[in-house]
Amino acid sequence: MHKPNKILLSTGMFLAGIFLLSCPVFAQQSKTFDHRQLKYTVKYPADYQLKPLGRVMVFVSPDVDKKNGFAANVNVAVESLSAPVMKLDDFLNGAKKNLTLGGSGVKILEEKKDKLSGADAYKIIYTSKQKKTNFKLLQVIAIHKDKAFVVTYTALAELFDRGLAQANSIIKSLKFTD
Repeated sequence: MHKPNKILLSTGMFLAGIFLLSCPVFAQQSKTFDHRQLKYTVKYPADYQLKPLGRVMVFVSPDVDKKNGFAANVNVAVESLSAPVMKLDDFLNGAKKNLTLGGSGVKILEEKKDKLSGADAYKIIYTSKQKKTNFKLLQVIAIHKDKAFVVTYTALAELFDRGLAQANSIIKSLKFTD
């Protein structure tokens, strides 16, 4: 009598374990975007929309703010650099001068060294105001071979933290394919 109970208990625990381990996979199903021309891939949640804008790929969250219709997004912009390839510090300084998002009142909150797909990078977190709307942005800037990669997470300032973990997952999933 004890052996069948142990087998049932073991089988039940095994099945429960499989179920619990599979739940996050179903909740976080993802797609992979492969930009063969610019030689990188990115994994993003299956419920996000992918919107190409020239050399910029925008991954748009399904959560749209009802007040102003804005959806948080992560975008990957790639700029070809002419020889000799600019140093990361020089590119960063130029990029910081252009941090406006078409708005004003840019305030850098954090700046530190980071990595993007194994390459040296900088991570900047800043705020910007466009008309009457406050945005908070996280930007990771790296140079790989002859290209500058600028990956930006943009959200309404008050909703920035809510989407940050998802945005970081997308950013960390970026892989150079050359």
